[in-house]
Amino acid sequence: MKILITFLSVLFLSVAGYAQNPPLSVMVFDFETQPDFNGWFKDNDQIQFSISSKPEDQATSQSKGCLVISWNPVPDSKPMSWMTDIKADGILLPDSGDSIRKAFLASPWISFLCTAGEGDTVWIQPLFLTKDHAGKWGSKTLFPVVPGGWKRIKINLAALYYDNWGKIPGSIDFKAGLIRTVELGVRNGNTNPKKRIEVRFDDIKISNFEPD
Repeated sequence: MKILITFLSVLFLSVAGYAQNPPLSVMVFDFETQPDFNGWFKDNDQIQFSISSKPEDQATSQSKGCLVISWNPVPDSKPMSWMTDIKADGILLPDSGDSIRKAFLASPWISFLCTAGEGDTVWIQPLFLTKDHAGKWGSKTLFPVVPGGWKRIKINLAALYYDNWGKIPGSIDFKAGLIRTVELGVRNGNTNPKKRIEVRFDDIKISNFEPD
């Protein structure tokens, strides 16, 4: 009887936890259609955004489009520049998105396909912001995107350490209800021997579990 009660208690807690935070997986961008690039930040006018529908540019045979970010030439005077960022605020920002935000931030993951083409290495730096951008926390860890074919990068955002770049003191708190935006900061390297960048992205997703 004691074993049965314990089993039922564990089952109840598991079901309750599932009800509070059901599995969440949201496609932020699949780049099948072109986003409005007018509002996208870029460090300078030499950085260009485009969507490629060429079959040879795609990550998979099923993909119909991918994001291309290019910078040519890359000057030696701008090492580790914050070239641009890819935001998921369209999903997390609206007040109507409270349930999605809560489910995501309970165990935040982000995943994406990427390749650096034939250009220089690019670095990805996750970043969280509050609604008014007063709170800003940037990951201490940067993830390289290198030439040599498409790769899927999966990041457990809760496992990272963050620097506080904003005006709200303290460490990042995923449970405080303040976070409205998660970004992928796109940066060039300390050195750029090829003097050009052409990085591609596809299938950017957020989830509250480790994706396949």
